[in-house]
Amino acid sequence: MLMFECIQERDIDLLLMEEWCVNPEFAKFFVKNIFSKNIDVEDRTAFHSITDSEHGESDVVLVFNHLKRRVAILVEDKIDAVAQPDQAKRYRLRAEKMKSSEQYDDVFICIVAPQHYLENDTEQYPHCISYECLADFLADGTSRGEYRANILRLGISQERRHPKPMKNDRVTEFWYNYYQMLKEFFPDAIMPKPKIVPSKSDWPMIRFPNFSKKMHIIHKMAQGNLDLETELSKSDLQNTLSKWNKQDIDVVQTGKSFVLRIKILPLDRMQDFYSQISSIDKAFAGIQLFRDCINKYGI
Repeated sequence: MLMFECIQERDIDLLLMEEWCVNPEFAKFFVKNIFSKNIDVEDRTAFHSITDSEHGESDVVLVFNHLKRRVAILVEDKIDAVAQPDQAKRYRLRAEKMKSSEQYDDVFICIVAPQHYLENDTEQYPHCISYECLADFLADGTSRGEYRANILRLGISQERRHPKPMKNDRVTEFWYNYYQMLKEFFPDAIMPKPKIVPSKSDWPMIRFPNFSKKMHIIHKMAQGNLDLETELSKSDLQNTLSKWNKQDIDVVQTGKSFVLRIKILPLDRMQDFYSQISSIDKAFAGIQLFRDCINKYGI
């Protein structure tokens, strides 16, 4: 019996990495799903959460030798999370970069997810392997095999209970217009390009190149708030605010943390974007204020 509150993608990542490294038959099975034939899989190793500064993160990288060629498989693992914009494209860019660096002779891309997720996924990956397929292979009649197959089955059950949010065309269009105008005002702004936006999505997240890793601006549209989220304490934020000397920024508690907040006019994502342009202009002025203060005074 498995006692899991929920299965995380990291749980599946580590299962894949362990099986790849210690179970030669699993490695051959996995590779056969990509090459459509049996091949030798030698000198296997695996890496977790490998990040490229330009093109983002690969969940798992499986590496092996075949006919004196060093081969890598970039694995995207999904249970029920919504795909990030251009996620498959960024995997392709990472693969091209890894191959051009001559670190690997061949680089392949594969998504691993429940079958239902794969059937409804709008991203295009060159190869895919379902959790069901992996579970069937691991369920070899041994206690260990059944245990590990059941971990995957729990992931399948979890995806069924939490289906991906449906795209809302009106909200997606609003977000896309927001993104386009943001990039016109701030070419260096970092915001994922919206493609599939559910109806309840209301908080665009914006960063700039000089922001620390966990610093970002969240535009809470309906609330009329621009929040600068950091890892700083209340006292540190108050010291920052005194250094900035800006009267229209406050330190506000949100949950257990504190943010710097600028009050702006609310936006209605269900209404026409351009009919609210004056409110959007004020929001962008607040974004510029945060960016300029950080550039000039730091935080």
